[in-house]
Amino acid sequence: MGACSVLRVAVLAAWSTAFSVLACGPTTAKPAGTAGGPGDPAATPAGGGADAASLKTDLAPAGPRKPSCADGSCFECGEGICPVGFFCETAGSATPACASSTTCAQRPTCACLGAQIKGCTCEDRGGVPHVKCDAPR
Repeated sequence: MGACSVLRVAVLAAWSTAFSVLACGPTTAKPAGTAGGPGDPAATPAGGGADAASLKTDLAPAGPRKPSCADGSCFECGEGICPVGFFCETAGSATPACASSTTCAQRPTCACLGAQIKGCTCEDRGGVPHVKCDAPR
């Protein structure tokens, strides 16, 4: 694995961790003695019809959520999310991944990346370069 690949993996891991933490968001606790909506056990009278199995289902976590990129701070790249300043790269049959360039660090474009991606194609999708190379670089 080359130095660029190792750096790319390290940067991707760091951003992935940061976005995972942000995606979870803060939790809100209700003051003691307050009842919530219809699914809240505190709102159901004793013997009021909800069985333990349905309560467990209602309280089960929904699973991880991807952060919203509606504010322009990130973009989707394959199954992942990349921050602004990166581009999406697919090399060979590999899964698309976030990549960066020191030459085009602020806002990479296909025009800026052109000299660095010889033998690859670059397509601008919504202001984000998507680079595809037939073989790993």
